[in-house]
Parts: sequence; C-alpha cells; structure tokens
Amino acid sequence: MPPPTNTEKIGELQKNCTDLASRIELLKAEVSRSIARIEHLERQIDPLRIENAILKNDVLELKKSGDAWGRRLWGLIQILIGATVGAGFTYLLKR
Repeated sequence: MPPPTNTEKIGELQKNCTDLASRIELLKAEVSRSIARIEHLERQIDPLRIENAILKNDVLELKKSGDAWGRRLWGLIQILIGATVGAGFTYLLKR
C-alpha cells in the first residue's frame, strides 16, 4: 500500500479540523450551560446560608437559656435540700 499523498493528508487534516471545531462549539455550549447552572445554584444557596446562620443563632440562644434554667433549678434544689436538712435537725434537736 503506497503512502498517502499530501493531498490526502491535507484532506484528512481538514476533516479532523472540522470535527475539532464542532467539538469545541459543543464544549463552549456545555460550558455556558454549566456556568448558568452554577449561577442559578449560587443564587439559591445564598438564602440558605442566611437561614442556616439564623438557625445556628437560635440554637445557641436556646442552649444559653437552657443552661440558665438549669443553674436556677440547681440553685432552687440546693435551697430546698438545705431547708429540709435544717428542718430535720431542728426536729431532732427539739425532741
């Protein structure tokens, strides 16, 4: 089989260039669609980030209030235990 002539090589190169050009156009279209999708998702993510920050703040406030109520309750329990022990000693001493 004889080697391809320059004309055949040029023809094949032109065909390959045409194929590559069409692939590049398809790739450009896909990139622009991907960019549009990314921008759309970024617009949807921003409100979610804000809502997430608000919810985190609410959770922290609830934890703080729960801790405060726990401290108050523990203080009340200590007072009640002290009063009960004092009343018990008073009862035993007056007997």
